[in-house]
Amino acid sequence: MSTVSFSEPVLTEIDYVRLSALNRNQASAELTAVLDEAEIVPARAMPVNVATMYSRLWIRDNFSGIERMVTLCYPQDANPEEGFISVLSPAGAKLLGRSTGQTVVWAGPDGVERSMTIDAVMFQPESGDDQKP
Repeated sequence: MSTVSFSEPVLTEIDYVRLSALNRNQASAELTAVLDEAEIVPARAMPVNVATMYSRLWIRDNFSGIERMVTLCYPQDANPEEGFISVLSPAGAKLLGRSTGQTVVWAGPDGVERSMTIDAVMFQPESGDDQKP
């Protein structure tokens, strides 16, 4: 699998189908935007540096400088304190389909703009093995 940088989010076919169904039941404006903009690819063609569902990402908060590992997950598995970020959250939806080096921006619950950069995709289910930054 290759490493590529895309301007639009990239989703696997199966993630697109599952997330479209989730979004019909629990609508999220941020996820709707990702689904509308996304390039859809077969799982075997997904570049290893793109955040897919259950990918582990090394991210950096661009305001505080804090770095941490997060896992992009479905709402039932979300636990932000342990780094499991729901795809229905504004931050989770913005990370979905983005690649290493990309910066995402969203408004927090307090209305304050937030920004983070994906420094590495440490694990991506489609790749089948751990990635090293």
